[in-house]
Amino acid sequence: MERAMDSRPAPGGPSAFLSVSDLTVRVGRSTVLDRVSFSAARGVTLAIVGPNGAGKTTLLRALLGRVPYTGRIEWGGPVRIGYVPQKLVDTDIPLSVAELLSLKCPGDYGASLAMVGLGPGTLDRQSGSRPGGEVQRVLIAWVTVDPPDVLLFDEPTANVGSEIRYVSEEC
Repeated sequence: MERAMDSRPAPGGPSAFLSVSDLTVRVGRSTVLDRVSFSAARGVTLAIVGPNGAGKTTLLRALLGRVPYTGRIEWGGPVRIGYVPQKLVDTDIPLSVAELLSLKCPGDYGASLAMVGLGPGTLDRQSGSRPGGEVQRVLIAWVTVDPPDVLLFDEPTANVGSEIRYVSEEC
């Protein structure tokens, strides 16, 4: 991410929901992000595209406040953020899918599971003992159970089959 990204709304359009100015992240002596600037309006889908090692995950972590940075990140008011990582470090989660989803909030999880191509029978399965693609689908369902204002996906179709890629790209 050497160059500044710009997704500003058109003049006269809605004001920025997210504004990032001169964002720089350094890890040791390496500069991972260098003066990145962009803005996005509410309701806009913004994709960050780049090769491995370009700083996409670091950008998401900065937006989440998980890495030190210089520059400015401003959200247009209070914001609830849902985040789906590329992968879990430990996929041996000793909870059923229903138990995992209930940690977020109680409710009916059918719509969230259906959105990612999983049926109600998934609820009784162990959440982490599934193939990688199913774990990723469960994570996506988890963030949509109690819909946030902003969804941050770090490679949302990594480890999922082509049938779910179609579903996730429509959402």
